[in-house]
Amino acid sequence: MKFIFTILIFFISLLIHANNKTIRIGIGLPKPPFIMEDLKSGIELEIVEEVFKKINIKYSFSSAPQARIQELFRSKLLDVAITQKKENIPEAHFSDDYVSFQNYAISLKQKNFQILNLEDIANYKIAAFHNAKNLLGENYSKIVEKSSFYNEFPLQIDQIKMLLAKRVDVIILEKRIFDYQIKKNLEFRSFTTKDFNYHNVFKQNAYQVGFQNILLRDQFNKELKNFKDSKKYQEIFKKYALKNIDENIKTTILAEIKF
Repeated sequence: MKFIFTILIFFISLLIHANNKTIRIGIGLPKPPFIMEDLKSGIELEIVEEVFKKINIKYSFSSAPQARIQELFRSKLLDVAITQKKENIPEAHFSDDYVSFQNYAISLKQKNFQILNLEDIANYKIAAFHNAKNLLGENYSKIVEKSSFYNEFPLQIDQIKMLLAKRVDVIILEKRIFDYQIKKNLEFRSFTTKDFNYHNVFKQNAYQVGFQNILLRDQFNKELKNFKDSKKYQEIFKKYALKNIDENIKTTILAEIKF
C-alpha cells in the first residue's frame, strides 16, 4: 500500500512539473504576525512555504478577503486555499490542522465589563474579524444578532482602532494578533496589553488548507507532519516572539498522562 501511495505521489509530481504549473494559493488579508503586510512572510505563510518547498513545486500567493478566496476556490481559479474550515468549502480536500487560533472577547480594562460566557457579549457593541459569523459557529451568530451594534472588519487593525476610540465595547480577535499590534504598532504606543481584559469565551479553532487535488493534499500532509516535528517549525513562532498554542496543548496532555 505504501508503495502504491509513493508511486501516485511520484506521478502527480511528474504531472505538475511537466506542465510547469504554478500552484495558485489563496490567502486572506494581512493579519500580522500570521500574514504580514508584505504578503510574503508571517507564521502561516512561512509554514505553508516550507511544506511546498519540500514538495518542490512552484506556487504563488493571491490575497483577498476570505469570502472572496472561497468563491475563487469554488470557481477553480485557485488550486489551494489556506486558513479554511470544512464547513466553508466542503467540496475541498482538506489537509491536517496546520495552525490554531484562540479568539477572545477583548475590552478596555477601565470599563470593567463582566463577560463570563459567550452569551454576555450580546450586551455590548461588537467589532469582529471578517467572516467571524461563519467561522465561530451558529450559536455565536445567534448571540451577536442581539447586540445593538455588530460589524466585521477585513483588517484587524480597524477593530483595535474602534475599541481604542470607544466606538465599540468589545472586539473579537485572536489574542496573539491583538498583542502583536499593541506591542509593535506605533499608533498604539500609549497602550500596553495590561490596559485590556481578555475574556476567554471561545474554544480554540484549528484551521486546515483546502486543495482541489487530493493527491497534492496527501503529499502536503506527509511533508507537514515531518515539518511540524522539526525545530524549524517552532523557530517560526519564536521568530515573531509568539507561543505555539498547539504545543501548549501537547504539553498539557503529556502532563496529564501517568506513566
